[in-house]
Amino acid sequence: MTYQFVNVAFERLTAKESKGYFGNVARYIDKFGGELDDKIIEAFSTGFEDEPVYKPIQFLSFCQTLMDRSCWLARRYRKALDAESPIYGVDPAAEIVEEFGFSMEAEHVVETITKEYDELYILTSMMMNFDPEQNITWDWEFRFFNPSSKNEDGEWVNIHGADTYGDAEIHKNEIEEQLNAAKPSNVLENLRRMKDQRGM
Repeated sequence: MTYQFVNVAFERLTAKESKGYFGNVARYIDKFGGELDDKIIEAFSTGFEDEPVYKPIQFLSFCQTLMDRSCWLARRYRKALDAESPIYGVDPAAEIVEEFGFSMEAEHVVETITKEYDELYILTSMMMNFDPEQNITWDWEFRFFNPSSKNEDGEWVNIHGADTYGDAEIHKNEIEEQLNAAKPSNVLENLRRMKDQRGM
């Protein structure tokens, strides 16, 4: 499978500017050869070694993060193509095509990201069922969109899960509205409180 949005998301995660846990996992996966699917499968297989760098479930979680980011990218791409006219002399459609490195019509964005989801769904299913005789139970499922966020107790939860592009768009709109409604003073106050709770 030749991914488009997924490849852009993966490239951004592997970039040295990408800090944090998933950037590290992406760079580890990128060390393996072949297409992205091949890299993920090979990295996943190392999770069963005696002292693995990452456990198998971490590679599955990475696939979900990759899909979540790809959904956001597809949304951004479609919005740029649908922009009514150039803004201050900048054509959003031309700019996004140059940034992403590929071109498609706006009406093909949903079809493309859905195909990419289907391929990642099959890939993660294969990873979870690599040996039917072992009967491993995974407390995990791959979804079209399932970003994690911290609740009031500081626990990571998934409250915006979706299994279709349409449902994912609804959740992304909700997230965008919440972010747009956040006041800078509240953000700083909450971050300081969280930092104090962690003893930082």
